[in-house]
Amino acid sequence: MQTFSRYTVEKVARKLGISVEETNELLQPTDLSWIQDITNVAKVEEAFNSSPKGSKAEKLLLEKWISLSKQELDLATTFAEARKVWEEALENTEAAVLALKRMIALSTTTEEAEDAYGIAKDGDLELPALEKWLSLCHDIDAIIEIYDGLPEDHDFKIKIAEKWLSLCTTIEEVVEVYRATTPGSAVKISAFKKWLSLCTTIEEAEEAFDEYPDDNEEMMVLAIDKWLSFCETADEIGEIYRTIDNDEIADKAILERWEKRSAQEIAHATNINEAKAAFESTPNDTETEKIGFKGWLNFCNNEEEAREAYEEVSDLENSELIILAINRWLLFCEDLSEIETLYSTVPDDDEIEYVVLARWNEVAVKKVQQATSVDELKKIFNSAPNGWSAKELAVRRIYDLI
Repeated sequence: MQTFSRYTVEKVARKLGISVEETNELLQPTDLSWIQDITNVAKVEEAFNSSPKGSKAEKLLLEKWISLSKQELDLATTFAEARKVWEEALENTEAAVLALKRMIALSTTTEEAEDAYGIAKDGDLELPALEKWLSLCHDIDAIIEIYDGLPEDHDFKIKIAEKWLSLCTTIEEVVEVYRATTPGSAVKISAFKKWLSLCTTIEEAEEAFDEYPDDNEEMMVLAIDKWLSFCETADEIGEIYRTIDNDEIADKAILERWEKRSAQEIAHATNINEAKAAFESTPNDTETEKIGFKGWLNFCNNEEEAREAYEEVSDLENSELIILAINRWLLFCEDLSEIETLYSTVPDDDEIEYVVLARWNEVAVKKVQQATSVDELKKIFNSAPNGWSAKELAVRRIYDLI
């Protein structure tokens, strides 16, 4: 078969003063049956590249090339064979597309799948190539390689992250998924839940809470519950409460747990030290705090112990606790000078002052009634609270004894 280069065709056309297309037709052999005898892709490619552009031979050779590529593809049973067909197929033809599809289907290793993806990238077969590549990945490092290689906004990254997460067995691995995924995405929430499920210590739970998804109250509560599940004492729960930055929902959830645990410790106290510790672990300004303080006071059996309880609350802005402490302390006070000293230390509060004055007067009245001499009564009179009945009673007793 004689073939003519494009330069030759153009030269003849100029000589004859006719078009290149007309010249091509005139120079083409009338018998093109030889094309059907070609059985090798490489040879048909060579003939196609040598045929005049736009000629009938070129058209028939293209059809033959595609036909032979499809025949070879039908026989391909391995990735390497399918790739060879793709390499020999004319670019962007049906045969090339079919060869790439077969490459993807026949991939059995991550290397082969990655190779197929490299060819399919940015084309119609990109997604199938990614899916095949991902299906062959059975370790985290291989999956991360795919994930990191895609643009941040690539839709397939979600599916990659889901498989990545499914292979994670440690907190460290899960945290890497959690931090890599898009805020607000379902896979990020799943990663956080798995992170919580793997926590086995209070420290790990605290770290998880510190990174709960922003603006997701459900996850915040789950994190708090997990953190609290490791708390064995009211003190530990109180520490969590003080750590939270004034979040109303978090505060409520923790406070409820804190009060419940404090109540248990108060009820289980068997001595003054345990009762004191239980009180000190209660949340401030709660009914539990009041109950805890009463529990401590119940174990106070002398003035020294009662004074210690009073000193614990004397600086608090809680007159109810202060009165409870004073009443307990006053039970052990029989010396007027001690009560007077106590009165001088109480906060400037009418209700609190009244409690001390009433006890002071009660003890003074008792002593007046027991006194047997003017000197004793004079001493009591000088030590009794001004404006109370003990002074008047002392005067009357003195009058009776004179």
